[in-house]
Amino acid sequence: MMKSTRVIQKRGRPGGRADHDPATTIRLPRYLSKAIDDWKQANMIRGRPEAIRRLVEAGLEAKVRK
Repeated sequence: MMKSTRVIQKRGRPGGRADHDPATTIRLPRYLSKAIDDWKQANMIRGRPEAIRRLVEAGLEAKVRK
C-alpha cells in the first residue's frame, strides 16, 4: 500500500492580529465580573473580552480628558 503524499498545512489561529498582546490575563472579584456582564448586556456587546476592552478604553479616555 502506498503512503499518502498529501501535505497538511497548519493554520494559524483565527482572528490572530499582530497589534495586541494575546497573553494578558486578569483575575476579577465576582462583583466586578457581574458588573461587567450587566454593563455588557445593557450595551448589547457580544462578549466579555470586548466589554472589558471598551471599558478600559473609556476609562483611559476619561483620564486623558481631565
